[in-house]
Amino acid sequence: MSLSRYIAGRVLQLVPLLIAVVVISFAIVHLAPGDPATVLAGPTATNEYIEEVRVRYGLDQSTLQQFLDYVGQLVRLDLGQSFSTNQPVLEVLLSRLPATLLLIVASELLGLVLGMVLGTMAAQRWGSPADRLISGGSLALASMPVFWLGMLLILLFSVQWQLLPSSGMSDPFVEPGTWAAFEDLLKHLLLPVVTLTAAWTLPTYLRITRAGVLQSAREDFVRTARAKGASETRVYFAHALRTARLPVITLAGLNFGLAVTGAVLTETLFGWPGVGQTLNQAILSRDYPLMMGIFLLAGVGVAVANLVTDVVNAFLDPRVSIR
Repeated sequence: MSLSRYIAGRVLQLVPLLIAVVVISFAIVHLAPGDPATVLAGPTATNEYIEEVRVRYGLDQSTLQQFLDYVGQLVRLDLGQSFSTNQPVLEVLLSRLPATLLLIVASELLGLVLGMVLGTMAAQRWGSPADRLISGGSLALASMPVFWLGMLLILLFSVQWQLLPSSGMSDPFVEPGTWAAFEDLLKHLLLPVVTLTAAWTLPTYLRITRAGVLQSAREDFVRTARAKGASETRVYFAHALRTARLPVITLAGLNFGLAVTGAVLTETLFGWPGVGQTLNQAILSRDYPLMMGIFLLAGVGVAVANLVTDVVNAFLDPRVSIR
C-alpha cells in the first residue's frame, strides 16, 4: 500500500471516531448530576425564574431533541452559545487554545528530549548506580500527583524564594510586544511547564526509551556497529535509539491528547488562562455547550495527533504503511 493511500485510509477512519466522540461527550455531560438551570438562575431564584431559564436555553426539551439540535448545530460548524458567558463556544475556545497549546507543546518537547536522552543514558549504564538513580527518579516523579508537585514548586519558588510568579500568564504592568514581555511570559510559563513535564511527560518517555534501547542493544546491527569500532555513546544514541524511537513517537501522539487531562489540573493550580481552566469553570457552572465543545476539541486533538503520529511512523518506517 502506498503512503498516500495509507494516509487517505487513516483520514476516513477519523469519521466514525469523531461521531463516537460527539455521542459520548453529549451523554457524559447530560448524565452528570446537577441542573444547569438552577446554577444559572442563582441560589435565590424562584421556581418560575428557574423554569424561564430552562426554556431560554432549551433545557426543557427532551434529551433526544437536545441531541438532534446539537448535531444540527455541529453540521453548520456551530458549537453553540456558552450558558455562563453568552459568547459563542468556538470564540471562547479559540481565545483560550493558544495558552493551552503553548503549555502542552512546551512540556511535551521538554519531556520528549529529556526522556529520550536520560532513557538512553540509563540503558547504556544498565544495572549501574546511574541507571538506578535515573530509573528511581523517574518512578518517584511519576508517583507525584500534578497538583501536589505544583503546590510544592509554588511554595518554594514563589512564596519562599520569590523567584517566579505563582499564577497567571503575564504581568499587567509589562508593555506587550517588548522583550520584557517575552521574559515575563517565560517566567510565568516555567513553573507550569516544569510541573507538567516532571509529573506527566518525562517519566513516561524515559521508561519507554530505556526499555526500547535495551531491547535494541541486543540486535545484530548494534553488535556490528560495536565491532566496527564505534564508541559506546554512538552505538546507543545513533543506532539503538534510532530503532527504539518509533514506540516513543507513537506514545508522544497518544500523550499529546492525554496531556489535556494534566493541563486541567496545572492550569487551575497556576491560574493559567487556557482550555483546562475553562473546562474547570464550565463544570462548576454546568455550562453544557462549553463542556461539550471542549470534549469535542480534545477528541479532535487526540485523533489528529494520532493521525500525524501514524504518518510520521509510516514515513520513518515504510513497513507501517504496507501493513
